[in-house]
Amino acid sequence: MKTNLSQSLLIVLICFLLSCKKSEPVALKPYDANYGTVVINNTSFRTIDIGAQTWTAGFPYAHGSGDIGLIHMGYVNGFILPPGWRIPKIADYNILTANLSAKKDAAGNNYATAADGIDRLLYRSDISYVPSFFFNGEKGGYLYAVAGAWIPHDKGLYGYYLADEPSNSYFHATTYRLGDDFAGIVRLDGRDSLVSFDIRFVKDK
Repeated sequence: MKTNLSQSLLIVLICFLLSCKKSEPVALKPYDANYGTVVINNTSFRTIDIGAQTWTAGFPYAHGSGDIGLIHMGYVNGFILPPGWRIPKIADYNILTANLSAKKDAAGNNYATAADGIDRLLYRSDISYVPSFFFNGEKGGYLYAVAGAWIPHDKGLYGYYLADEPSNSYFHATTYRLGDDFAGIVRLDGRDSLVSFDIRFVKDK
């Protein structure tokens, strides 16, 4: 009887000590755990689910693919995409922006401003930034051509992601502009030839 009582007391003591153990803070998952992958043109890209969509994600680290870089509009239709994947159109970017804001411009496209939390779509060096969508948008600007030279525009201020079929004239382009103060559809009309923009890929979940 004493043995059974001693064993019971020991079990109770162990349980008490375990329950009093200082709780450990919940560790954030490493950013790698948030991503999937897709192979496009024999290149592996990180992917991230945002709302009802899956996007290729900018990933400026050595062990993962980032933005594909500024792509000449003439090469946009040369990508070999897996089933379900596509080059985003205006409607796709509207859905992306709707995760932040329901505001619409005069053309009926969704847009967001800084107060709506645009930083959730931008690249951050702080990879533990919890509200991030991990879209990791880069402010790469775009290139236009003047007298045979390619000139960068808005680099470091905005990213311009091609959001429609490029115009045959190369003087017009519909883009998704992403920066600290604005995210939304912008039509570019240039006196000089518009050459290269960033590009992402998307599919429906």
